[in-house]
Amino acid sequence: MTEAGIEFKGTFRTPGSLPWSAIESVDRRGAGPLTRLSIKPVGAKPYLVDIGLMTPGPSALLAELRRHHHAPVG
Repeated sequence: MTEAGIEFKGTFRTPGSLPWSAIESVDRRGAGPLTRLSIKPVGAKPYLVDIGLMTPGPSALLAELRRHHHAPVG
């Protein structure tokens, strides 16, 4: 995450980035090591990002998303 937006990259996947203004919503799906983040851009299909094994962890990531983004973050 940056002040400009969010950047993400999955293993063997093309990296992506979105400015905060292009993000409609962010939701957490699953729990534990299978936790995924669903990032829904305005007018497009959501990106699914595996975050279950990230450090410092999904809760810290969601707290930062809430701090930077004013759309629903769940």
